[in-house]
Amino acid sequence: MDVSLPEDMNLVFDWDKPEDKNEAPAMDDAANHVRAIYHGIDKRTTDDAALVAYSKGQGLTYGRT
Repeated sequence: MDVSLPEDMNLVFDWDKPEDKNEAPAMDDAANHVRAIYHGIDKRTTDDAALVAYSKGQGLTYGRT
């Protein structure tokens, strides 16, 4: 899923990547959720495919808000 951002939009995730094999992908998905929100902002849509792919339920409502 494309969650690329324009060059002038820089998101910084300054957390340490967990060593646990189950936690690391969850943190990556959390980062992609935030990227998807900003990807939708850049595209000026609340129905962006990336946002819908990385968000469900209240997370989708939050992203669209």
